[in-house]
Amino acid sequence: EIAAQRLRLATPSMSAELALKTATRLTESCPGGVRWRWDARLQIRTGIGFTGAVFNRNRYAQILSQIQAPTTLVYGDKSNFNKPEDLALQQAAMPQAKQINLSGGHNLPIDAPEALANVIAEL
Repeated sequence: EIAAQRLRLATPSMSAELALKTATRLTESCPGGVRWRWDARLQIRTGIGFTGAVFNRNRYAQILSQIQAPTTLVYGDKSNFNKPEDLALQQAAMPQAKQINLSGGHNLPIDAPEALANVIAEL
């Protein structure tokens, strides 16, 4: 139950029922209680860094511009990850991509599962 509460702190829109199911699946018993089952490295937020010599913003834009398949970009309108400069770069690199904004944050499968499923079903 404590693990479920911690999940809901990180993702407030997660229902108590889903948090409990997820916590049950993502924890394991250990001396003194339970621990998360995922790789500890996932707790460190590294993201895509654009400061390295190998992978910078120009390389990122180049990779995106080479995408030939039909592409749909789905964004949560309340996501803290949608930096204007990143969205502009994506749009410039992939002008053919369809962009859809859904009501929600970064975790659209939790924040807007039905709306996201509808977008996927229409592809």
